[in-house]
Amino acid sequence: MINENVKRICKGEGCKKELPVGYKYEKCESCRNKFIESGQDIFKFGVTALAAVALFVMSKK
Repeated sequence: MINENVKRICKGEGCKKELPVGYKYEKCESCRNKFIESGQDIFKFGVTALAAVALFVMSKK
């Protein structure tokens, strides 16, 4: 259980936002969204690379 009498600060890199009382995450919404966007960018790059390799292999047949 989270002690609601203690001020909580976001644990995001370089972020010093104060988290509201009862907030269940350690990072603010902005930091959480940045993390999700970076994961989506990596996923898009991986899918693009995989598609390029698949097209290359299919063209060699």
